[in-house]
Amino acid sequence: MSRLLLLAGAIVLVLGSLVGASKLEENDAFCASCHRAPEVLYVSRAQAAQANPDNPPDLASRHTIIPARCVDCHRGDGSLAHRGAALALGARNTIVFLLGQDKEEGDTQLLWLPEASCLRCHRDVLTQESFEKHFHNLLPEYEDLPQVQSAPENRILCVDCHPAHEEGEILTGFIDDTVVFPQCEKCHRVWGKGPQKMGQ
Repeated sequence: MSRLLLLAGAIVLVLGSLVGASKLEENDAFCASCHRAPEVLYVSRAQAAQANPDNPPDLASRHTIIPARCVDCHRGDGSLAHRGAALALGARNTIVFLLGQDKEEGDTQLLWLPEASCLRCHRDVLTQESFEKHFHNLLPEYEDLPQVQSAPENRILCVDCHPAHEEGEILTGFIDDTVVFPQCEKCHRVWGKGPQKMGQ
């Protein structure tokens, strides 16, 4: 009987912690209290954008004017699986922070979470059929190619062309051709269609 009570107590503690963490992570100030560079810079940019909404320094800051919170772009599509992955990542980052360690660059990022977040709000771009938007409406078909499925480095994610935290110009939609064109070339090369080098 005491084991059953102990197990029930542990389950209540875990569930309570998950609910509490979910509530806390909805506050950008809470996120910023633990995250170090470069996240502190991102939060300060977002705060500056809210004070001067006509001139946000990056795409993520532009989203905070909507308003969107940090977690809105880092929790995936809101499904149970994505919430679990995001909470597990948060728990890992909390342990790293409490131990006074620096997280390894790229080690703690699950890029499919922001990708799913982008598509939660911007799924319509995948259906816009025009030459100017062909890279968007062909992405689902491209992602299903065997040479993409078997080689993750061939994937093209939203953030590959739309880097959220890179400084840019609102007039260009925070798009930088030096970032975008290599993705165009990768898609054409992997698919075996269209020009392999821009300008051909």
